[in-house]
Amino acid sequence: ATPPPGGGFGGPPGGNTPPPGGGFGGPPPGGGFGGAPGGAPPGGAGFGGPPAGAPPGGAPPSGGGGSNTKLFIGIGIGCLVLSLLVCVGSYFYCKMKTQEAFEGLEEGFGSLGPELNRISVGLKLSSIKLGCVSDPSGAGAASAFHPAAFSAYQGMVCQVNDQVVDAFGNSCTTQPRPSPCSDATTATASGDAGRATALGLDPAQCYTYTSGQAKIVGCQAPEGFQFIHIENLQSVQ
Repeated sequence: ATPPPGGGFGGPPGGNTPPPGGGFGGPPPGGGFGGAPGGAPPGGAGFGGPPAGAPPGGAPPSGGGGSNTKLFIGIGIGCLVLSLLVCVGSYFYCKMKTQEAFEGLEEGFGSLGPELNRISVGLKLSSIKLGCVSDPSGAGAASAFHPAAFSAYQGMVCQVNDQVVDAFGNSCTTQPRPSPCSDATTATASGDAGRATALGLDPAQCYTYTSGQAKIVGCQAPEGFQFIHIENLQSVQ
């Protein structure tokens, strides 16, 4: 009837002391069920934690990032400066080319000025011819002349006829060359600039038309195109 030594019936042999590390059926020494043998995991971290020495919060490892950032900033600044230089250079280049184009255009219009104003010459001569039909004194032609010049030419304005109108209305540069016709140039080139300055007009806006021995000088004035000189109208060719 005496129980086996060290415990009751069914107890562990050799006494009541349980196996090291826990009671009967307890976890192995050093951890819970499934724990690592010998206690806590290496490095003092739990299972699945970051390796020992990793920075907290999942931050990337230190070093190298600052250098990359400075490199990108430097590249960005360089590109910006280069873009500004290109823009400034383009602006001055375009400005220079535009100025050259306008100067060339101005020169072109300067050479075209006499021919462009030929239309005004023809219209005014036609008006004078019609006015002389009803008033042979030529007084009706005053509007075609500069006010300070008309009195000197009133006596010859009614010499204007169809041949005079055609001569000063046709350019001798037209091919085939018409007959009669007239050549056109600036008053400065023809030596008539003094006639313009004497009346307070700009010689650069005055033009001379010649046909044979006949000549007409006209100027663009604030009031419009005006004759300032005529001579030998009956000698057109």
